[in-house]
This record gives sequence, structure tokens and C-alpha cells, in this order.
Amino acid sequence: MEKPFLKIEHQIDLLKHRGLIIDDVEYCESKLKLYGYYEIINGYKQNFLKVPENDETGFKEGTTFKQIYNLFQTDQFIRASTMDLLECFEANLRQSIAYVISDNISVDDTIYTRPHNYKPGSAYRYNGDVYHPRDYLLTKMHQSINSRTQPFAHYRNKFGNVPPWIMIKGLTFGSLVKLCSLLRKNEKDQVIDSMMCSEAVKLLSLNEKKQLFGDTLNLMLKYRNVCAHGGRVFNHRSQESPIRYSRTFHGKNDLNITRRQYNKGTGRSSIGVLLCSLELYKNQEYFKLIFKKIASNLQQYITLHESQEKYIYATTEIRITWIQKYEQ
Repeated sequence: MEKPFLKIEHQIDLLKHRGLIIDDVEYCESKLKLYGYYEIINGYKQNFLKVPENDETGFKEGTTFKQIYNLFQTDQFIRASTMDLLECFEANLRQSIAYVISDNISVDDTIYTRPHNYKPGSAYRYNGDVYHPRDYLLTKMHQSINSRTQPFAHYRNKFGNVPPWIMIKGLTFGSLVKLCSLLRKNEKDQVIDSMMCSEAVKLLSLNEKKQLFGDTLNLMLKYRNVCAHGGRVFNHRSQESPIRYSRTFHGKNDLNITRRQYNKGTGRSSIGVLLCSLELYKNQEYFKLIFKKIASNLQQYITLHESQEKYIYATTEIRITWIQKYEQ
């Protein structure tokens, strides 16, 4: 067995053997019992090792358990804060889509679920048959409408109809993103305009606006899944859902990323990119409250562990200007 089970005391012995400074053994033991060796050490050790990805070489001289644990804590805070932001955005998106469907299509569930009201999406084969994303979406909409849980059953039984603003509560964020992508042009444009800040709309060209909206939705979906499953956020990257380069978005805000830097892999899908993308949308009063908390928490970690400043900025792609803007 490559990774044998080790009791807590043996885990601590191993860390000491590899050069990690543990000033307070009881503190270290309590945290390992609470969260586990894998979550704290394996998840956040990379920058502290002499040779990244090789535990056997040991930790860099002067590395302490608290440095690693505090990074773990900081990431926990960023993850929880990111989830708060995404849940708020999701609630706003649900309202916007439900309003547009009600206003442009119908509030009648036998009408707004008709296939012709949505784009089919790209065809794909499954078990020899041809399907479209619209088929899956309509199935999910009908499942929501026919749910036995509340408030769906109440509306169905009392009014004989489940309006869009109720139906949409039963869709996952993934289905919500898919629904948005399959809206017809007029409806989709209305959703985008209702979601984005007027300042952002003025700065962006029509194509940039549509591209950024679609890209940010897909990136938000990836981060929501990471947050929901307790994954690392501070160094997360999504190869499948990058935000495509936009001179306005990447070059004229706190990201300050050139096309050349982008082509080398910078500014595509980091937590810094996600946070800057949220600045494009309405509800900034709430978003800024969370931004302030993230900025303050990051600054606290950097103040405690100054040697990690460069690493934190590079890994999160959160710029010092962004932190200074919201920390005040």
C-alpha cells in the first residue's frame, strides 16, 4: 500500500522528520483531528516544499505548520465567500430569466415549456438516437413543474399551473445556465441587459457583452461545483471554462492583463478573474460587502506571512490594487 494509514502522532512525527516546524504540538494535533492530514497538508503544501510534488525532499527551511494551516483557513474563507457571491448571483439570474419568460413567452406552464420557445442547441447521439440539449432542459422543467414538493405541488394543485418564477426554483444552477444559453436572441439579450451593470454595458461592445456573459456563467458553474464539494479555490483553474480574452475586461480593470500574458495562460479562470467578472453585474452593494471580507482576509494572511505575498498574488491572480480598493 503506497499511502498507509498513520495515527495523528505518527503524522506529526512525519511532518517533523520532513522539516516542518511545529511550535505547538497540541494545536497541530487538534487541527489534524478536525480536518485531516490530506485536507491541510496535502492540499496546501506545494509552495512550502523544497521540490514541489516531492514530499521526500522535505519542507523549505523555516516553514511552520501555522503557515500551511493559515493558508488552509484563508482558502476556506475564500471558498465560503465565493459560494455566498455565487448564490446571490444565482438568485438574481433566476429572477431575471423567470421575468423574461413570463413577459415574452407566457406564465402558462403548458405554453412556456413548448419546444419552439427555445433554441435546440447542438445535436448529439446517445444509444443510437439523436438528441438536443433542449430535450434535456424541457425534461428538467417538467420535473420541476410536476414535483411533489412545495411550492410546486401547491401551485399545481390550487391553481392548475406552475408559473416560471416557481418552476425555475426547481432547476439546478447547471440547468439554469443551460436554459439561459437556449433562450432565443431577444429573450437572452433582455436577460443580459437586466443582469449587467449599466457602466459595464456602456464599456463593452455587443459581442464582448454576450461573450463575457456566457463565459462568466460557465466559469461560475465550475466554481460553484468546486465550492460545493469543498475543493481548493485559491489556486483553482478551469481548463474547460476560461473567460476568453476581452481587451475591455482584461486590460482595463484590476486584472491589467495583456493579450500576450493571456496567451501564456494568465487571466483565464482564476479566482481573481471570477471576482473581477462579478464587478460587471448588478447588486454591487451586496457583492462589495463580500469583496471587502475577501480582501481583508487575504491581507491578514499576507501580513502574518510576508514571505507568501508574491505566491498569493500569483496564484489567486488577485491584484494588490483590487485588495486595496476593497480593504478600505
